[in-house]
Amino acid sequence: MAKFNSLKYGLGKSKNITNINEGYDLLNFIYFKKKIKYFELSNRYNKSIPILSSFIKKNKCRARIFYKIDNLKLKINNFDSILYNLKKIRDNLEIEQFENISLHQNDYRIISNNKIIKFLENIKKNEIAKTIGTSVYTKKELFFSIKTDVYDSIQIPINPLNTYLYNLYTQQSIKKLIVARSIFLQGALLNKLNNHLFEKEINSEISFLKKIAYQNNTFYKKIIFNFEKNLKSIDY
Repeated sequence: MAKFNSLKYGLGKSKNITNINEGYDLLNFIYFKKKIKYFELSNRYNKSIPILSSFIKKNKCRARIFYKIDNLKLKINNFDSILYNLKKIRDNLEIEQFENISLHQNDYRIISNNKIIKFLENIKKNEIAKTIGTSVYTKKELFFSIKTDVYDSIQIPINPLNTYLYNLYTQQSIKKLIVARSIFLQGALLNKLNNHLFEKEINSEISFLKKIAYQNNTFYKKIIFNFEKNLKSIDY
């Protein structure tokens, strides 16, 4: 699955897409050369939605969309407006349903809010999305998402330096769809770190991974690119 929001996908400090031709170049590479048909989108991802929509219509192709919702409030939300926008995005991308719609907010109170949960149930009831999910950051959020029926999927950070939530999940009896995020630690595993809060610790771990790569006659980037593939409980 490709997170479609920048020219240099997967890198921490990337250059945003500034025009439709740059977007087409990236999509041609992702869709036709790499055969990636799954895309993660959000209204926060610059011009990703109109560019992908134009690409789909021009090439008469199909994409499978994971969509993130954020900026929900605890007290007042215009759910009718959110639902209208979701339907509009769905129609512009020429899909019958979103593969997944997930909450992407670092706030336990949001994913556990009864009104928001009821809204998500309505999305699924009206077949706007095949599955509903959360993007979690903490143990508390993870365990709530596991036990709550409306959530079919859980997106968690997984990379060679962080498998904490993944390890907790594998110990649970209830199983959900697991979507990996931060697979390059927000670019830290690929980019030179400048004034990063944990620069010393991350560089130390990277040096260890490079040592392992050398000892096994392989490449550092090959290890980090293939790390998630070897984890059996990851679905996307």
